Amino acid sequence: MEDVTSEEAAVVLREILAGIRPLVPVDSRRVWAMTAFGPVGVIAEGDWRCVFHAEDGSLDRLESIRAPDGREGHWTRWFAAGHVNALLLLDDGEQQELEIRLRECR
Repeated sequence: MEDVTSEEAAVVLREILAGIRPLVPVDSRRVWAMTAFGPVGVIAEGDWRCVFHAEDGSLDRLESIRAPDGREGHWTRWFAAGHVNALLLLDDGEQQELEIRLRECR
């Protein structure tokens, strides 16, 4: 089974931004608004599981993503293959909006 590419992950992130895939936290005790450092998991409608990494209270990277069909993508595999993190495929405004969506996810 092939990995979720960073490009495919960026499409999912843009669908989150477009409101097509609303977010719910994986663990209501570990939400973005209360995290300064470390991973925070969310589920995007359609059962896409995303783990984002906070660094000093800001969105640092998409750590991993799992598709409904079981395929996965991970920032270390993207990096090892010479690809960028899916988050870097979004422009600055999209990244800021994604951080707002994560903050609102409770």
